[in-house]
Amino acid sequence: MPRILFFLVCFLAFAGICYLVVRMLYQLLTNHQPNAQKIKADLATMRVNLVPWISRLVPWKPEEIELLSLNQTDQTIVTGVTTEVKGIFTSIYSEPMFVYAYKRYYSKVENAILYVRTSHREFFYRIEGADIRLHIDDQFVGKIKDRKKLYSAKTDRLLGQITEGSALQPIILGDQEQGILLAKEVGVKTNARAFQFVNKMDKEEEANFLALAVLQMVEKDLPPK
Repeated sequence: MPRILFFLVCFLAFAGICYLVVRMLYQLLTNHQPNAQKIKADLATMRVNLVPWISRLVPWKPEEIELLSLNQTDQTIVTGVTTEVKGIFTSIYSEPMFVYAYKRYYSKVENAILYVRTSHREFFYRIEGADIRLHIDDQFVGKIKDRKKLYSAKTDRLLGQITEGSALQPIILGDQEQGILLAKEVGVKTNARAFQFVNKMDKEEEANFLALAVLQMVEKDLPPK
């Protein structure tokens, strides 16, 4: 091999390695303690990427909540510096009911975002350790603490909670039990209903109920931290 060609090959190989190192460093820096601008950009990307799935969602009616199942389809997982997951939860009739996208940033403690969309609402969760900031339809609703308790952004009042339970997890809004979420790990049949029963709720109650429930449902199917 001519000397000049040998040096050219070595240079290109070195340049390629440098590019990969710089790219890796960039990924680490931009995905470690992401700022508000980074979070906003990633959320926008999630919305765009989910458009084909969102168009397939069943039109939401109040009774649809009783048909939501624990079954998930089309889940994709991409791991690297970050972990990115998306999927679809269906009805007991295998119809798409809600879609989600999740991104976990590079961090020792969980630092992530979760976007969930039904045909009528969107939920955005900013996850930082045990505390989660919840937005519903672009409105800051409050904080979910310890994955179980939702507190109002305006008054810090407890709006709702999921009580502990191995198989059945009651969801309480105010002082009223509105439904029971079935824990997935109990080995239920395919397309089993997500809720054992659901009371009639107004729009705000339903939004808070779903916000607590879908967080639990999605997190059970995420890869280990």
